[in-house]
Amino acid sequence: MQVMNINQTTPQSQAFKGRYILNGDEKVFAKLKEEVLMRIGQQCSRKSVAALQIDDVYRRTFLSFADSLAQHLGYSRSWLLQNAKNHNLELNLDRKNEILVMTGNDVVDLLKYIKKDVGEKEKFKRFLTLFKIQWKYKSLPPYLRELCFANSTKTTAEQKFYDFVNQKQCEKLNSIEDLANKIFSEK
Repeated sequence: MQVMNINQTTPQSQAFKGRYILNGDEKVFAKLKEEVLMRIGQQCSRKSVAALQIDDVYRRTFLSFADSLAQHLGYSRSWLLQNAKNHNLELNLDRKNEILVMTGNDVVDLLKYIKKDVGEKEKFKRFLTLFKIQWKYKSLPPYLRELCFANSTKTTAEQKFYDFVNQKQCEKLNSIEDLANKIFSEK
C-alpha cells in the first residue's frame, strides 16, 4: 500500500469520494477533528469532508432530554432512568462509538439529509407513535410516557439515518491513521 505524503499532494490531485465509519469515542473524534480534518482543510481547501459522531447526535440528544425532564421533576437523570427501569421500560442507551466520515459529493447529500423538512406524513407518524405510547403505557406516570416517546423518536431517527448512510457502501475502519491514509489516497 502506498502512503501519500500530505505535503506532496495538491488540491487538484484530490478527488474525494468516500464514506467511512470509524470506530471511536469522544477522544478519537476530538483527535480526528484536531489532526486529520484540520490538515485536510489546510492542504485541500477545495475539498469537502464532514465528520459526525453518531452518539453525539442521537444518544446525547436523548440524554439531554432526560436531563431536562428529570430537572423539571426535581430529580436527577439517574433517578429518572432507574425509575424507567423499575417500570420495565427498555431504553436504548447503548453507545455506538461510530464516527461517520463523508467526503466529496456525499457531504452535500449529508447536508441535504440533515436539513430536509419533516413532512406532514412524518408529523402524522410521530403523532400516532405518541398516541400509541400514551395508550400502551397509560398506567405509567406521564413523565415516563414522555421518556418512552423520546426513546422511540430517537430510535426511529437513528435507524433512518443509518438507512441513509447505508444507501452507498461505507468502509469500516479501525483507526485514524487508516482513515487518513484512505482519504489522502482517494483518486
